[in-house]
Amino acid sequence: MTKTNVVSITQARQFAFPPEVLATLEPGDEYLLWQTDDTIVLKKITQPLSFDALFQRIEALGPDPDQPTEAEICAIVKTIRHDRAQA
Repeated sequence: MTKTNVVSITQARQFAFPPEVLATLEPGDEYLLWQTDDTIVLKKITQPLSFDALFQRIEALGPDPDQPTEAEICAIVKTIRHDRAQA
């Protein structure tokens, strides 16, 4: 989603963001700020997942239907070893 908004600078030299932008921001969010000449860019910093949160997401996905069986993995390894021995 891309939107263009006009942001004013107050007398206290603070940004005055439009209400629709402020409604999308959460207290504690952090942003990187780049400034070059006449351009300022803000990018939200996304925090990495904790291991617990990552494992919860993985478990919620359930088993991988495309996961090869142990026998299929053994056959793949055997083929690769055979190909390397021939090279």
